[in-house]
Amino acid sequence: MLSALPLLQLLTTTPLALPALLAAGAAAILLVCLAAPQLDPVSGPVRGRAVGLGVRARQAAFLRLRDPNAPGRSRPRAPTAVFAAA
Repeated sequence: MLSALPLLQLLTTTPLALPALLAAGAAAILLVCLAAPQLDPVSGPVRGRAVGLGVRARQAAFLRLRDPNAPGRSRPRAPTAVFAAA
């Protein structure tokens, strides 16, 4: 079974061991974060499709407001004689 005692002794005896260990860990995490998008070949097209669908949804949100004769859009009723007399 591995013991943490040799690592603890190394960290306490060498003043630059802890910063070096932290820098190596940070570099490894950075490398994994940068390489992760390239490792998954499916994420590119999926992300592109999601962005495209979001753009289309934002554009379509105002389409109904610009086209009063769009299918499914109710037309306003004509005013009645009661409102005209007032």
